[in-house]
Amino acid sequence: MPKYGFRAGTGLLSMMAARALAAAGGGEGRGGSVSACEAYLPMAKLTRRVFRANGMENKIKVFLKRSDELRVGVELDSRADILVTNHLFLSAQLSC
Repeated sequence: MPKYGFRAGTGLLSMMAARALAAAGGGEGRGGSVSACEAYLPMAKLTRRVFRANGMENKIKVFLKRSDELRVGVELDSRADILVTNHLFLSAQLSC
């Protein structure tokens, strides 16, 4: 269980994905990786602190940008197999 988490949805979902990947035997070095995107700097910093507090800072790479800004061959080695996103939050921001 995470030690703590406060409005760090990116962190929580990423930690769940990293744990599931490890349980399936596809962790780092075996062709599997988890990347997290957070465009808001204070939340990205908090997400990194949550990862560090849970011993996962070396298992998840955090990008300070939106997921639609990531490019294969630049930030990412290959296309993602799974993308988890929070459209509810995005929709709420866009409707303001």
